[in-house]
Amino acid sequence: MNLSLFRCYSTQQDPAPDDFVERFKLAGIELQANWPEGSFRSPSYLSLVLSIGLSRSAGLFVVEGPDGVLARAGVFQGAVRKRSGVIGLYDAAPHAGAGYAAELIIEAAMEWATAHDLEELFAPVDVNTWFEYRAMLSPKEGVFEPDPFSWEPLASPEHHRHFKDHGFVLEASFETVGLEITDTGDFTFSDLLKRTRSGYETAIAEGLRIERLTSERVKAALPELHELCLKAFSDNLLFEPIPLQAFRALYENALTTVPEHFTFLARDQEERLVGFLFTFPDRGWLVMKTIAVAPDLRGRRLGTALTYAAYREAGEAGFRRFITALVREDNVSRLMLDPRKMPGVETWIRRYELLRRRVPYQAS
Repeated sequence: MNLSLFRCYSTQQDPAPDDFVERFKLAGIELQANWPEGSFRSPSYLSLVLSIGLSRSAGLFVVEGPDGVLARAGVFQGAVRKRSGVIGLYDAAPHAGAGYAAELIIEAAMEWATAHDLEELFAPVDVNTWFEYRAMLSPKEGVFEPDPFSWEPLASPEHHRHFKDHGFVLEASFETVGLEITDTGDFTFSDLLKRTRSGYETAIAEGLRIERLTSERVKAALPELHELCLKAFSDNLLFEPIPLQAFRALYENALTTVPEHFTFLARDQEERLVGFLFTFPDRGWLVMKTIAVAPDLRGRRLGTALTYAAYREAGEAGFRRFITALVREDNVSRLMLDPRKMPGVETWIRRYELLRRRVPYQAS
């Protein structure tokens, strides 16, 4: 197949031309026409990611064939780990030619990484881990998994295979766990509340105040939430700080347009924000998406206290189906809904992987 690779390198001093950025965006729109109905990246999401990605050294790639676009991706240097980079905003058409298109893009990204003296590339990562990253694995045959929920990574199992086929290996594994916990059976919703209540009672006894964040108070709370999340996530793999404006773009709309979200804050006796749990309903499930605890309060079950508050109020609203979303498999927070400790509870698990490839050293 006759394919053409188009590329554009970008730096702060010499940014990518607007016409190529527009070409890159339009390539994504064309490729998303092949996605399942309801799965797409919004133009505002793409603009936000590129505004951050093109603030550092980057490369944009588009592969076209006789009948249109076959693949596109960006490669971005890390803002904190300067000798690391990521491949993100990756899309590929779902047919045979996509494998070769993927090879062209990945090898072009490796050439770019070598030229910029990088040691490693991670994929798929849309610039940094505030945005979509990780690729979804194919479910086992005959195993039930619901449709993807809001905020879930859109990178498909096919994209995962493209990177694996071209030298990327496992760096970290993640999972989403869904459970339906009814009011009868070996483990009930009342049992869930009992299991988490002690963490809540301990937090209250230590002088912490836990309250639900209403949509009306979101704008005022966002600067504090931003500061807390930067501190709480600073040790995470590939963490990079983002400006308050970008944080607002990610969370303000989500927290103000869904009035029935169950989001909780924890404050200490000096009114310092020390805990944050973002949960939202999605087609009858309550998705526990983001939890942040101040570093000096780790190990004191504040996360359990926040989840108890969410379970209690969501339970009063009738929720009995819960999801812990996108948790690294070695993270302690995955134990909040550990199906192994809930006999008889219906459960499903979806898994994801973050991949990595070393950049070959080039002697000067």
